[in-house]
Amino acid sequence: MIGYRPFVLWVLRGVLVVTLAGCGTSLRGEERGALIDDMEAPDAAKLWIAASTPISNDKIVAQGGRSLEWRIDTSSGKHAGIRHRNLAVATAGADGIRFQCYNEEPVDYTIAVLVYPGEGEGYYIYPLRLSWSGWKEIAIRFDEFSAKKTNQRIPDKIGSIGFDASWQFRGETQGTPPPVLYLDDLGLFKAPQEVLSKNMLQNGGFEAGPRGGWSFNNGSVTVSDAVAHSGHYAACLVGPVGDYAPLRTS
Repeated sequence: MIGYRPFVLWVLRGVLVVTLAGCGTSLRGEERGALIDDMEAPDAAKLWIAASTPISNDKIVAQGGRSLEWRIDTSSGKHAGIRHRNLAVATAGADGIRFQCYNEEPVDYTIAVLVYPGEGEGYYIYPLRLSWSGWKEIAIRFDEFSAKKTNQRIPDKIGSIGFDASWQFRGETQGTPPPVLYLDDLGLFKAPQEVLSKNMLQNGGFEAGPRGGWSFNNGSVTVSDAVAHSGHYAACLVGPVGDYAPLRTS
């Protein structure tokens, strides 16, 4: 009897759901909300609480005359992050945060983008894989963050914003050296209506597990954080070659 080899198909968030994060977006002027920090002040680095000390840079900039240079240092084995000092930014009318980020070359490395509403009010986290080179405009919707230590799904204010490369977010390939990143033009944004109108699938990002909003047969479906286009999870469909193993919306 001829056996079969199973196939594995990853269904990534964003195949059916249009998202801004990780897509190299180019926001129009009317979509840019309040500016939080343009990094232009000569002492801009002093506005950041840092384990890996950032410095002001005037050589590699997205716009204006300066950016924030962050040399990630994980040698201490502790948190290697930067965090903007006390902010008081209302999120009403905004859909997420945006910033420009320069990465010299794609690396097998993931950092965390963090939003803190205030002390003792939990935080929101988004994993950002450094898979591009040069400058890229990153726009992350609030509903793409995972809420931690809070029952509020989306923050109603921002007390602080951070970027972290702690032990759980270091290079996925052993020995991957920490990169040097440049940050610029940190602010809020309003998602284009054409993007919001297309996100109509229930559990289209598979963040609620493989069952919510989906049905399948003659195979197995799991979710995993091993491969994801955006958010934390993607669906993994496993079934026999040549057999019928559909995955469809319920």
